[in-house]
Amino acid sequence: MNFNPAILRSNLMHAKIMEWTNDDALELIEQYRSHTELWNRADPKYKDKLCRFRAWSEIAERFGCSKAEVERKMNVLLTQYRREKHKMLVKLYQGIQPNPSKWYAFKRFDFMEAGGGSEGPLVVKLDPPLLECCSNKPYMKVESREWHANPSIQYNVQDDKGWVV
Repeated sequence: MNFNPAILRSNLMHAKIMEWTNDDALELIEQYRSHTELWNRADPKYKDKLCRFRAWSEIAERFGCSKAEVERKMNVLLTQYRREKHKMLVKLYQGIQPNPSKWYAFKRFDFMEAGGGSEGPLVVKLDPPLLECCSNKPYMKVESREWHANPSIQYNVQDDKGWVV
């Protein structure tokens, strides 16, 4: 395969970004859910790059777009899901019962709660400099990448010295 920067640049400039409807996004989430090697760390194929490449390619083929476009859209959806979960976690930390998310795709990510998305309990560390300078709002540094904002789950909140608060 020849590497020609001019051709690559031209292809990138003419690449068309797919317009995603809500139904398309929900279908993408379902496809992502069905390919556990993409999100479940307990799946033996999770660390197999070729297997993950094939899964993304298969999903892209279903939507008639590039693998990069499907990965980009899924990343956007996962980011929004994490934002919604973070809002709920902050409310829990403040002692307020969080309202259910109104985001159209939130419930479709229930499979992330079921297992493979996280490893162990959530540990939240309080960041004292942020606490002091942010007008008394409870800002937190989350230690794990994946977490649950579920009132029935025990959350371990630690101060800067590692003490559970």
